[in-house]
Amino acid sequence: MSRNRYARRGFWKLIEHDEKMHTEYYKTLYCYLQCRYNAAVTAKKLFIHRSTFLNRLERIGELIQTDLEDFRSRLYLSVSFYILEEGKQ
Repeated sequence: MSRNRYARRGFWKLIEHDEKMHTEYYKTLYCYLQCRYNAAVTAKKLFIHRSTFLNRLERIGELIQTDLEDFRSRLYLSVSFYILEEGKQ
């Protein structure tokens, strides 16, 4: 069974957008989750200004139609990233 079918649908929108527009939204969201939702730490790891990061995060939420402040959404995103990233190894 494909791991991809368990990932949140919005991921594919994010990946497609990154490829089409040469953005790094997938990487940004993944880093944000790894940094335990800390905007300052995430921005530092991505070598961008905090306000730039917050703008990206807002755009990501719009693209994947997800409230990134919602616990359940964050949990599902975290599990989806785990499934997708583990599949690469």
